[in-house]
Amino acid sequence: MVRQTLADLRPFPMRFAMTWRIAAVCALVAGVAMMFSIPESAISCYLVIFLMKPDGTENILVPLVAAVLITIIVALLVLVVIVTIDSAFLRVLAMAVCSFVFLYIGAASKLGEAGGVVALIFAFLLTLLDLVPAGKFVSEGLRFAWEMAVMPLVVIAAFSLIFGPSTVSVLQVMMRERLDAARRAIVGDREKLEDLLQEGNGDGLKRTTFVKLFHLAPSAAATRMSTDVRASYQLMMAAGALPDDTPASVRASLGAQLQAAEAALEAGLSISSPPEPHLKAPRAERGMWDALTLMAGRAPPHFKPAPAEPFFAPDALTNPAYQQFALKITLAAISCYIFYTAIAWDGIHTAMITCYVAALGTTGETIHKLALRISGCLVGAAMGFGSILFLIPYMDEIWQLMLLVFLCIMVAAWVSTGPERISYAGVQVGLAFLLCMLQGFSPSTSLDSGWDRIVGILVGNVAVYFVSILIQPAPLAGTVRQNLAKALEGLSRLAAFAPAEREQHVAQAAEVEVLVGRINYQIYLLPFEPRHLQLSSRQKVNLEEMAGQVSALNREIFFSANALPALSARLHQLAADVRRADSGSCLVTGSPVGVGEDDALVPSRMTQRVGRMEALGAGGA
Repeated sequence: MVRQTLADLRPFPMRFAMTWRIAAVCALVAGVAMMFSIPESAISCYLVIFLMKPDGTENILVPLVAAVLITIIVALLVLVVIVTIDSAFLRVLAMAVCSFVFLYIGAASKLGEAGGVVALIFAFLLTLLDLVPAGKFVSEGLRFAWEMAVMPLVVIAAFSLIFGPSTVSVLQVMMRERLDAARRAIVGDREKLEDLLQEGNGDGLKRTTFVKLFHLAPSAAATRMSTDVRASYQLMMAAGALPDDTPASVRASLGAQLQAAEAALEAGLSISSPPEPHLKAPRAERGMWDALTLMAGRAPPHFKPAPAEPFFAPDALTNPAYQQFALKITLAAISCYIFYTAIAWDGIHTAMITCYVAALGTTGETIHKLALRISGCLVGAAMGFGSILFLIPYMDEIWQLMLLVFLCIMVAAWVSTGPERISYAGVQVGLAFLLCMLQGFSPSTSLDSGWDRIVGILVGNVAVYFVSILIQPAPLAGTVRQNLAKALEGLSRLAAFAPAEREQHVAQAAEVEVLVGRINYQIYLLPFEPRHLQLSSRQKVNLEEMAGQVSALNREIFFSANALPALSARLHQLAADVRRADSGSCLVTGSPVGVGEDDALVPSRMTQRVGRMEALGAGGA
């Protein structure tokens, strides 16, 4: 984990650009909050770290949509306040009901963590009734809350309109990164390639949609970018599937062609058409040449999207795990609220906030996030207290505080722009630092408020930890099993297509790679689970091997020249067996499905991979 963390801190394309932009916007938000006396500016800056993306267009659209949604939420909250303002019991009941409903919707739908954010907004604003005189809450309290949330969104959008990177430039950087990863992979360095493949193609396609929708490039160029995004993903898959016995001369030729294509993109030139591959070249090698010809201007096939998942999970109403998750986090949050209200220590109100932002569906994911939150909190608090003791006494201007915020948030933003394994620690470093520093509307040397908020974070962590391990703990193995079943179903669909059609289904292949990435990430989190929930070392190794087999089979099927109907049926059966298995049994309960006559031409390597996965599952993976 230490080696992985150090690797995750390395620079990559656009990381520094994202870092300084996040720091600059946080500094601007802090300055605006000071000048216009907008409270809780630390939370406003937290929204900046949480929401900002690499793409300037997205940084304009998302904040504006979020501002509209927050306005609607605040308006709805007025109705809740009118009903509960005279009764503490009704207020707590309303907090619990709103919390449970939005957490449940988030867990059982594509809303995801956004459901927890909405639950947090409702619950936190209702707690302000204890602090603001009743007659002023609706007129002043909710107005301040609206300003606190909407002001940073407006600053993000305005800053990105002027200084945000263009969507076209972000796409160009992505394309060069993919070409470089493919070039490295054909000489044996596949680490970066695997990371990029497991990120999927969704972000790239979303950006090409922005280019078309907002006319950020001529129509022909926008269409070409859409093709290039798909072709470059196919190129990476082909590089990952290149046989180990590929001759050195072929690798050198491919490497030279990729290097020339990367140089052409960097110079703003068109990619030259590569030479035609030998007719007997392996399918993966031909896949690389085909992808390069697509990027050089060949008419693309009719690309088709992967099957869209419904907004709500199919088992949203039948799976008790969603209700249990919502109930546990609501219990933790309400318990924290009652605790700090009963002892009259409102300064630790960050305890309740922590319950919402640190909670995830499984115990391992939650504890991992808690570890990131605690470590980030301690680092950010050290930065904040050190600044208060040694720097703030010499500051008397807002611009000086803004400069300090910029420099310290640079550290937090560098971490937060990294992979999911560490990104939340960066968010927490920034939040803890800001909670210490931004007190009132001018530079302050008080340690009390910052100390209270840090204690609140730690109290919230403890509450979430205990509800996660004591009340219906959700082991990671169940989530791994579900993702594995989805990946196998994706492989089954891909194998069912005719060989000539598979090039059109890059999105389906990318979806499988994304699921493999999720499985690998969840396997990485297994050591964070309590010992009684952890899998054995053999089971962990089996899961790792199964994920590798799925990824390799995905590429082999995509580039196969054979029809694979029986292999598709076999994968479908394997997915069904994996999905049916409960957490206490082996992953696969069915019998291996034989290969029929229709699959007489299927490479034995594919059937061996499926057989190996069946054996791993039957062995208790």
